[in-house]
Amino acid sequence: MKKYIILIFGLFTTLWSYSQDYYPFPDSNAIWNSKYGGYYGTPIVRFGLNGDTVINNQVYKKVYQIVDDSTLNLANMTYYAAIRENASKQIFAKMTDYDDEILIYDFSLNIGDTIISNSPSGYLNYDLCIIADIDSIELENNQFRKRFKINDYEQDYWIEGIGSIGGLFHPTMDYIIGSYCDLTCFKNNDTAKYINNPQCDKCFCFLQTPVIEIEENNDFINVYPNPATTNINIVFELQNGLSEISLINSIGNSIENRITSSFPIQINIENLPIGIYLIKLRNGELTFTKKIIKFE
Repeated sequence: MKKYIILIFGLFTTLWSYSQDYYPFPDSNAIWNSKYGGYYGTPIVRFGLNGDTVINNQVYKKVYQIVDDSTLNLANMTYYAAIRENASKQIFAKMTDYDDEILIYDFSLNIGDTIISNSPSGYLNYDLCIIADIDSIELENNQFRKRFKINDYEQDYWIEGIGSIGGLFHPTMDYIIGSYCDLTCFKNNDTAKYINNPQCDKCFCFLQTPVIEIEENNDFINVYPNPATTNINIVFELQNGLSEISLINSIGNSIENRITSSFPIQINIENLPIGIYLIKLRNGELTFTKKIIKFE
């Protein structure tokens, strides 16, 4: 009986994933932030959409490589490629160093289908890639998107409307031997929709778009070091009875709470994602706040 329940549940999950609404690729205000590493370090690669272009009578979205920025600021961007999506849920790229249009994603495929691409490089060129499985993944905004498991040498995954978990152009790009790649985050319309913690270091999703409005009241409270990587120390000059201390993340959730009458106190933040946090201290009728930044 247990075996049949598992089979029925798996069938239900598969059918449910097929019935989900389709989410197309973004056409504006989107940033893919990736980390590539290996023997030669861990460079951060960031791509963003900014504007349209017409190539061979086809309308494309221009993709820029972003350098040392978290915004779509043309002053800090270099044109890299152009992408478009057709009515068949296929994503094509026109790279600056290759004449032909390249198929980089095909979200119309089903389990067992072979991915046929004309890519000159990347695993779509070197391997016979098959859709091994299709399930769902919940994003940061509580949306569910289809996720395609690619049966290649890296077992890559594609997320509908986002792309590879290795980065926007990962299926068609070659990297140094021994490297790895992670899509650390994807941001669309200034909202982080996909975050791959704890890999999301040097990611600006939290640093640039905190949900909570932070108004600091620095009187009598000091937090150091700031920015911090492992521990923060809190000093409160008005030691008047018990104080309640809360560590709050960028979406307003309380991560840690303490009650103490003795300062300084230390809070470990080593395992927290990079971003902006708020220290809120209540003492009697008084409330004090201090913004801190967790960094690598």
